[in-house]
Amino acid sequence: MVSHKNDSDVNDNTSHSLSQVPLILQEKNLKCVDYTPTSAKKLLEDYGYFANEEDVLFDIERNLFGAFIDDDYEGQLHLSALHSITQSDKDEEPLGIAFWRLVPDHEMNEWFDWQHIGKALSNHKGNDSSNTMCKKKRMVRNNSVESIQKMVNSMHLPSDVVRDEDKGHVEMSHAWIKLELIAVRKHHCGHHLGSLLLACTLYNAHCKYDQSRVLLHIAGGEENIPALRLYNRFGFLKLRSGTAFHKPDRFLYVLGDIKYSLSHLLWKDDTISHDEETHMNTS
Repeated sequence: MVSHKNDSDVNDNTSHSLSQVPLILQEKNLKCVDYTPTSAKKLLEDYGYFANEEDVLFDIERNLFGAFIDDDYEGQLHLSALHSITQSDKDEEPLGIAFWRLVPDHEMNEWFDWQHIGKALSNHKGNDSSNTMCKKKRMVRNNSVESIQKMVNSMHLPSDVVRDEDKGHVEMSHAWIKLELIAVRKHHCGHHLGSLLLACTLYNAHCKYDQSRVLLHIAGGEENIPALRLYNRFGFLKLRSGTAFHKPDRFLYVLGDIKYSLSHLLWKDDTISHDEETHMNTS
């Protein structure tokens, strides 16, 4: 089991603005730990699943643990966990876990409807119906639209510049991280761990792959209020069903720039509402 990299160890091209993530963890005596298939198996044996058996997400979490332990994604599926820093060497129960992965080219090409994604995103820019949306959140969302739209436009270069149409597909699909599951133990509610865990996951993904664009599916859709609040706080954009993605395409959300989100939004603010019971998955 390998601890999350310190700020001094991350890649040089990671923006200084991201350094607040490990610093905040340090202030709160927390650490983000990356698990291997072997250590994940022991974690499961020692503490079991985060979701209860009657929970709709139980099968999803079980399948993700199984896929990670069996290395079904050939190292592209990752498991991170949030731990309290203790004076003993004994590993204690994690406060929360996150499954995330780098999306292969072929999956993004099969999933994205490239001709419609630009239109779907343009509907968001400068057209947020929420009267309470702060200026910075609008900036983050507009930045997401611009970032993703720029990638879409790169696909329409002249044929003498891009001889093979797939070249554009490959360039775009490499720039996506998919969040599969985020879960925090219910008995650890009240400490805003959902926001910290999501921030750590985005930070970890960006440092490891130098990617900025994120895709996720909210389990339970509009009824999953804690998840909606959490991802709204980070500036994620909802894509309407039947627009930018082929099936499954319900309750999909995207973020265009991890660095911009983490450095501009008050996700770490102690005044935020509870989000600790958040679970999120793709299916």
